[in-house]
Amino acid sequence: MSSTDSAFVDPADTPADLADFIDAVGREPLTARMPHATWEITRDGDRFAVECVGRGGGWYADREMSRRELLAYLEAQDDLLLKRPESQRP
Repeated sequence: MSSTDSAFVDPADTPADLADFIDAVGREPLTARMPHATWEITRDGDRFAVECVGRGGGWYADREMSRRELLAYLEAQDDLLLKRPESQRP
């Protein structure tokens, strides 16, 4: 990884589980990188606002998701990296 990627972690390599990352989301985005897209996830009341950018910038979408939907989608990813907002990093 390049130095710009050093803040990304594999959730499997941390003591926190994926639900802990989701529950810590606030106004600053949690970034989720998958092979096909990068998501910026913020909290919007009891739901989550997700901005999706396709790899290579080929497409953009945004949507709202429940915690359950978001957790299920991210858990289904084989190659997931997460980056917490700078204010939440150890």
